[in-house]
Amino acid sequence: GTKSYSGGPAQSEPRIGPLPAGAGGEHAGRSRAYLRAGDTSAAELHIRAALSIDAKVLPKDDWSISNHLNALMFVLMMKRDFAGALETAAESLRIDRLAYGDAHPEVANDLNSVGMLRGMLGDYAGAREPFGESVRPSPQIRV
Repeated sequence: GTKSYSGGPAQSEPRIGPLPAGAGGEHAGRSRAYLRAGDTSAAELHIRAALSIDAKVLPKDDWSISNHLNALMFVLMMKRDFAGALETAAESLRIDRLAYGDAHPEVANDLNSVGMLRGMLGDYAGAREPFGESVRPSPQIRV
């Protein structure tokens, strides 16, 4: 018979001790694969595992955490948990503003996500500001 590998960082940590800073990336990769396959429960499990590792090994506002929060936002959207996705998108936006400044494309992407999710929750007035800010020209970007 064929054996499948189900181990990974979570199973290794008790045996080998603390994980390096990039260890959450393996779980994030698995989350993406499960999401593409339509298994949102497994995708959520792995991206939450990545975030748990991030909390142990990365500085509180590290940009990698924002990337993993963005992945969690997509999983929650697929599960139609728009309120949870909005909370996650807002935290990703907060971290990206600290990491990159307001004029960075990641910040514009996060603003767009916040606006879209507010709209999905019926808060159309609240969606206007992040949508507007996401497309406002930056003095640092030349068109």
